[in-house]
Amino acid sequence: MSNVMDYIKEYGSCAFTQMPFSSVDALVLAQLSYIKYSDLFYKEKEKYEKGEINLRNASHILKPGQLSSGIMGHMEDEALLLATANSQRFANICILNYVNLIDRVNETQFSAVTFVLDDRTACVAFRGTDQHLLGWKENIKLAFSEVMLSQKLAKKYLEITADSFAGKLYVVGHSKGGTLAAYASSMADEKIKNKIIGVYCFDPPQIPGMNEGIADKMTNVVPRDSLVGLLFGTLDSYIVVDSNKRGIWQHDPYSWKIQGEGFVYLLRIGEKAWRKGQVFNRWVGKLSIEEKRKVAQSYYAIMEVALKEKPKLRDWLRVFRRINHYKLLCLYLIIWKKTCLEMKKREREKTREISNKLRYILDNIGKNS
Repeated sequence: MSNVMDYIKEYGSCAFTQMPFSSVDALVLAQLSYIKYSDLFYKEKEKYEKGEINLRNASHILKPGQLSSGIMGHMEDEALLLATANSQRFANICILNYVNLIDRVNETQFSAVTFVLDDRTACVAFRGTDQHLLGWKENIKLAFSEVMLSQKLAKKYLEITADSFAGKLYVVGHSKGGTLAAYASSMADEKIKNKIIGVYCFDPPQIPGMNEGIADKMTNVVPRDSLVGLLFGTLDSYIVVDSNKRGIWQHDPYSWKIQGEGFVYLLRIGEKAWRKGQVFNRWVGKLSIEEKRKVAQSYYAIMEVALKEKPKLRDWLRVFRRINHYKLLCLYLIIWKKTCLEMKKREREKTREISNKLRYILDNIGKNS
């Protein structure tokens, strides 16, 4: 089954005038936001500031080897840049207003870039969590903070772009980038909302009111076993895509299946993924503000150990005990187990009820005949 790279090979010769912008194109640009474009400013400042550097130029200017800041599929991101640079569909898309901020004081990781498709259309792409540990901490705080600095920056970035560009806008993002895309679009004033053609969020963590006033233009795409996209809440509406990976690794967009010009869609989220999301959200909903803060610290500490020390499986109990407030994490596991048992019990009862109804129908058919 094809993926986004195969899509470019298949349809890279089709200009946007021949084949309209699609959700797969939105994913391509969302993934290209993980590329580090800083050298465009340093090496070709004059051309960059005039908006004269396109993806084809960028592929020659940027140094290969460490171009992607993504966690999943960083090698594929470089291959994606080269593939788009050599395709008629994407090669002439210009790159503008690249921003990359790492603020350790305010615990913020924020990055965005604008892709200009033509004189009438541009796409604002917000980067998701990158290789900096701050990004992970920020993800965890999404559930426990009112409005974070990265959300405010996303809103401001969209406002500046909308004011400086006369045409229409797409707004896209993967993971946390999808959350920022939704937040910036929903919080924008009516003038900006009228300029937005579509908002594409790919497996984004949920925040309250993230599609307010923009729901009719928003497309939420999640994989079959989505976990990230169900954290902190349930999407009001979403499209489920199939993946060639399992579990959390389905968060990698390069694993999403594509057939023809679009994704391979499924009817619903996988049962296990739904159950995990329900357990996590039920647990979070029972915690006080102070407990939530402690949980955020604990999760961050776990991620820090995982990324820096890479402990073996047998060492994780020692790691948990070393982390403050680890009892809260144990409580989460207990609630997880109880909730799973409850859901299985409900499933058995529902199956029994359906069986009884079928038996009743069959018995009556037999009597009537």
